[in-house]
Amino acid sequence: METKNLTNKIELYEEEIMASKKCPRCGIIANGEEEIEEKFGYRNMGDGREEPIIPQSHCRKCRKEEIELQKIKNKNF
Repeated sequence: METKNLTNKIELYEEEIMASKKCPRCGIIANGEEEIEEKFGYRNMGDGREEPIIPQSHCRKCRKEEIELQKIKNKNF
């Protein structure tokens, strides 16, 4: 019975994670699948997980800024 309660709590937590997303770099928050897709995008883990498609860790803006910084760094070396 204890295991079932823990499993239910984990499932609810996973649903909550999929319902909203916060960028660890800039703090922008997206609520719901449409907004998460717009601000973050999704990635396919392709490693056999039950939920193979998960939100990106950082928002699109921060990922783009990081790519630009890497280009500048590579250019200077």
